[in-house]
Amino acid sequence: MTTAQSPIEDVLPLSPLQHGLLFQTLYDDEGPDVYTVQLAVEMCGPLDAGRLRTAAEALLRRHPNLRTVFHHEGLERPVQVVRRTVNVPWREIRMSDRSPAEAAEAYEKLRNDERAARFALDEDVLLRFVLVRLPGGRSRLLMTLHHILVDGWSVPVLLDDLFELYEREGDSSGMRRAAPYRAYLAWLADRDQPAALAAWRTELSGLAEPTLVGLGRHGSAAVMPETLSTELSVELTERLSATARRHGWTVSTLVQAGWGLVLGHHLGRRDVVFGGTVSGRPPELPGVETMVGLLINTLPVRVSWQPTDRLADLFTTLQNHQSALTAHQHVQLAAIQAETGHGELFDTTTVFENFPRGAAAAPQLAGGLEITDMEACDATHYGITLVGLPGEHLRLRLDFRPDAVDRDTVTRLAGWLRRFLEAAADEPGQAIGDVALLSPAERHRLLVDWNDTAHPVAGRTLTDMLEEQALRSPEALALVADGTRTGYADLHARANRLARALIERGAGPDRPVAVALYRGRPLVVALLAVLKAGSPYLPIDPELPPARISRMLRNADPVCVLADAGTADALAAVDAKPMLLDDPRVEQELAANPQGPLTAAERTAPLDPRQLAYLIYTSGSSGVPKGVGVPHSGIVNRLLWMQDRYGLGPGDRVLQKTPFGFDVSVWEFFWPLLTGAALVMARPGGHRDPAHLAEEIVTQGVTTVHFVPSMLDAFLQEPAAARCAGVLSRVICSGEALPAATQDRALSMLRTPVHNLYGPTEASVDVTHWDCRAGDDPVPIGRPIWNTRVYVLDSGLRPVAPGVAGELYLAGTGLARGYVARPGLTAERFVADPHGEPGTRMYRTGDLVRWTAEGTLDYLGRTDDQVKIRGLRIEPGEIESVLVQLPGVAQARVLVRQDGPASGLLVGYLVPEGAPDALPRTESLRAEVASVLPGYMVPAAFVSLPELPLTLNGKLDRRALPAPELAPGGGRAPRTATEQLLCSVFAEVLGLPPVSPEDSFFELGGHSLSATRLVHRIREVLGVDLPLRTVFAAPTPAALAAVLADRRFRSGGLEPVLALRTDGDAPPLFCLPPGAGLSWCYAGLLGGLDPRQPVYGLQSPGLTGEDPARTLGEMARAHADRITAVRPHGPYRLLGWSAGGNVAHEVAVLLQERGETVEQLVFLDSYPGPASDGTAEVSEAQVFTETFGAGLGDPEDPPTRARALELVRAELGELGRAGDGSTEAVLDTYLLTTRALMNSRPRRFKGDLLFFRASDWSVDARRDVARWQPHVSGDIELHQLSAAHEEISRPDIMAEIGKVIAGREPQG
Repeated sequence: MTTAQSPIEDVLPLSPLQHGLLFQTLYDDEGPDVYTVQLAVEMCGPLDAGRLRTAAEALLRRHPNLRTVFHHEGLERPVQVVRRTVNVPWREIRMSDRSPAEAAEAYEKLRNDERAARFALDEDVLLRFVLVRLPGGRSRLLMTLHHILVDGWSVPVLLDDLFELYEREGDSSGMRRAAPYRAYLAWLADRDQPAALAAWRTELSGLAEPTLVGLGRHGSAAVMPETLSTELSVELTERLSATARRHGWTVSTLVQAGWGLVLGHHLGRRDVVFGGTVSGRPPELPGVETMVGLLINTLPVRVSWQPTDRLADLFTTLQNHQSALTAHQHVQLAAIQAETGHGELFDTTTVFENFPRGAAAAPQLAGGLEITDMEACDATHYGITLVGLPGEHLRLRLDFRPDAVDRDTVTRLAGWLRRFLEAAADEPGQAIGDVALLSPAERHRLLVDWNDTAHPVAGRTLTDMLEEQALRSPEALALVADGTRTGYADLHARANRLARALIERGAGPDRPVAVALYRGRPLVVALLAVLKAGSPYLPIDPELPPARISRMLRNADPVCVLADAGTADALAAVDAKPMLLDDPRVEQELAANPQGPLTAAERTAPLDPRQLAYLIYTSGSSGVPKGVGVPHSGIVNRLLWMQDRYGLGPGDRVLQKTPFGFDVSVWEFFWPLLTGAALVMARPGGHRDPAHLAEEIVTQGVTTVHFVPSMLDAFLQEPAAARCAGVLSRVICSGEALPAATQDRALSMLRTPVHNLYGPTEASVDVTHWDCRAGDDPVPIGRPIWNTRVYVLDSGLRPVAPGVAGELYLAGTGLARGYVARPGLTAERFVADPHGEPGTRMYRTGDLVRWTAEGTLDYLGRTDDQVKIRGLRIEPGEIESVLVQLPGVAQARVLVRQDGPASGLLVGYLVPEGAPDALPRTESLRAEVASVLPGYMVPAAFVSLPELPLTLNGKLDRRALPAPELAPGGGRAPRTATEQLLCSVFAEVLGLPPVSPEDSFFELGGHSLSATRLVHRIREVLGVDLPLRTVFAAPTPAALAAVLADRRFRSGGLEPVLALRTDGDAPPLFCLPPGAGLSWCYAGLLGGLDPRQPVYGLQSPGLTGEDPARTLGEMARAHADRITAVRPHGPYRLLGWSAGGNVAHEVAVLLQERGETVEQLVFLDSYPGPASDGTAEVSEAQVFTETFGAGLGDPEDPPTRARALELVRAELGELGRAGDGSTEAVLDTYLLTTRALMNSRPRRFKGDLLFFRASDWSVDARRDVARWQPHVSGDIELHQLSAAHEEISRPDIMAEIGKVIAGREPQG
């Protein structure tokens, strides 16, 4: 009797790299498996195919680990199972009867098909053979296997064994002993894992971020790599090897160091990490040199340096680190990555092939068979794999995934690596920073060719040019402001009178005059007058905190401050002694002055282009705002370039909407006045209101307008913006990065060119330009304007190559003179230009950019903490300096969140001096900051922390900073329908849970742009045109409801179709009204529904005076008609609360009778009327008595009806107080609807019902959901609510219902 052997010979753990390859194969489970390896052996002469197949079968018997499969499902850790026997996959294909060309083509297809055929790691034999007979007596053996079985070192061992077995006819007796792979796995199990992880933790401590070159591949199928190779000459290879030998380095160390420096140069870093492949063959393991298996491992290689470090020191340090880690090379990469907390550490890796010499040489075969060629084809999942192939010529092969990195980038990296190795071979003692990776031609292109912007500009002042235009077109329209139209002659006459008064007060070159006026004609007159007097103008926003105004005035020391009665109060606290332009005495003085042009003799000194034209203050990181002084030469160059590029004419009108404390306003003011065009002034505060801007553009015929991209996005959401198409001739964008989606939408909607400009205040407004094209992503900031040079430099002020991130430096005519009275800061930011003529300067922007291959610039972000919010430049350090001066605050950090509901908001993180409750309340903190800083610099939220989280290298760990809780205050419930609707709209716009009526929009994280969205949604939901400024004056739902109560509604929010949300691509949800006919209550659903779900509320037409329907069938037909007017065909989704459910049921039946699909029907505690059970019809009087009780009296009695109206009016709140018949309409609608419901007999709906039952359902036997069963053909899915029937309209309950609906896939 014999016992059957188990089909399983062994069960083994996985090696570290096997874990990784198993994961990658499972992860990239579509398309080809990049870890499928292919070996091709070409043979010439008589080949015995049967003998070779026998050898192949013997090969798998000799090496058990070639018979493994891999299992992971249901296991805590995956295992490899060695099968006792397998059928070796073997095919023979004859191509010898074809022509050489046909055979070559057929073979290539076969080879590709074989490699593309994936292995199933849990069931396939992971090695298959194809023997191909070719013309001319040649044969090729294709061996396709999975890399999880063997490494490159094993390949020559396998081939040696295969052909020795061929010689032995499959008999392995007498061959050298095959070292078992399980011995290596046992050796691994004995390693000290904690000690190894500790060593790697030390090696990678302080690493700030991963080193990722690729574009990302998550979610995409695997892509087979492409290859690019570069080969060093024999002479260079010898020099490199000699240098390495002389200093005791390996050539692989030099290549790895070079790759690290290349990555650092590409990414703009001095600390990088990439993968390095180690052989993993411990010398103490017997037979390890001929062991077949996967012993290699990929581990992090870290290269860090300073520009002043010598190459030699870098090589020695790297080699010493690698040597010290040799004992710890068995650790799984995933475990190391988990220790660092970075996740994926790198996406490039290096392999230096050093297989045993002689093992890969072709064995000598008997019978005349000769091996003539061998070829191996493998790959990795990494974005780039650098393979070093030693030999007489050192060959460097770069395999790259084209979905992760483009060929141009890889070509550039290969060139840099080659130049680095040349430097390493010739001069290892030189500083790293002195190694020139760019070729002379590349350097010339970056510094010279792409900065070829020289253009002659006459040495004129802005003042001269403005006056010359006034003389050319004295009667032309110059200004539209405050409802008045002013010609050029009149405008300049007013400015001339004021200029003479300013000169008498000391105005002159480089002696600023402050201007504190709101937008209007006096402001334009004042700016022109200051320039005519020879002074630079200093804009002072009257809405700034007095402390900030005072600091600006002290720093700039103006000769006077121009103001009027409307702004005098803002200056009273700063002891400014303003010159009030509307003071009768000043008006009398100005009237007495001549109105003609000023002469040179009248000014204190001749005008000169080098003199300052204006001063503008920006946020300062040290806590003190910086005054930027811009000379006439810079702004004249900028304006003349703009005119040449975009060409304004007398028929053009430019909208001036940018606050004049921001430099974009400079060209808005003066470009039209230089060219004979007209300047149109938006009303004060109007720049925040998209509806007002659209109205101004259309009514005034504005052809040119500027938008900060975030405001452009808000403007495009305004329905009236579409009317601007055909009016606008150009849209200028600047101030922050322009999103591609906003660009494309603007081009499509406005049907006019959009231009993206870039420039800091320190460089005459803009220095680069780009004409937008649909589909560009990212949107470039373009090329430099006239007489401007742009440099993209590394930390050593050396130019970086296209595609490489670097800091942007600016040089040329447009540079500001510097910062007013801040010589130290000026010297820090305006530095000597090493690439220009001697004595020239360049400005360090702090902006991170890169050149494209075409010579345009892409904006990438900041090198420091400076941020822009809605185009407003903010230095967080300035806010932090204010916060740490507040009582109870020990430390402060401020940043802009980029995630969750707080995305785009300034958030302050505070560490209290004592107990956590030592910090003031949020309202107090905001008020304190607002007393010193502008409103846009006041954090929207504050978070108290016991300490600031730090990274291992002591820097602020921004990722560890918690998001602020922008939760509503949990105040009272809404008292009226309007409050309820507004609470829902607030929550929707802010992305928050339901808010209370007393919650402030701005304290919950709202800002000016989200306020425009709020106004837009209020218009959609309530049908009310609300000025944007109303939100700032009444920022809570309760306050806004009170404002609305004092206004006449356009339709009172009673229109038959209430658009609760119109955006989204899902089929709309149509909500049928409860008894009173109003659908306002359904706004709360928006807090839980999918944001892609449009929602409409149907309302009773009787509320707006139409003839009301009197039966449920009539009501349903009217609602169905309105639904199909919004969406002509299904599928439809319907919902109703209370009586609204009954109406929704009949609407659903009607739509189905019309041949439409109703895919979802939802009832909120709705039940069939009594008539469905055979009860007699009820009268309106019975309905009245059941609603208000018998104690109220006879419904036909006027006092009784009056008392009923008072009850309804109290429920409706301000709508009931409107005095427009709304209360009567609601009462009549309720009585009619309730009677219609009670007298209706439901028909049968074909489909399922989603039913939400109120918590008080058991108080009435008629409230039994089973009563609907005869009236629906499908299932009834029941959900229990925690609220009573009358509480279902609460926003939080509606949001809960919305979440359940969002989680149910409708069934058609």
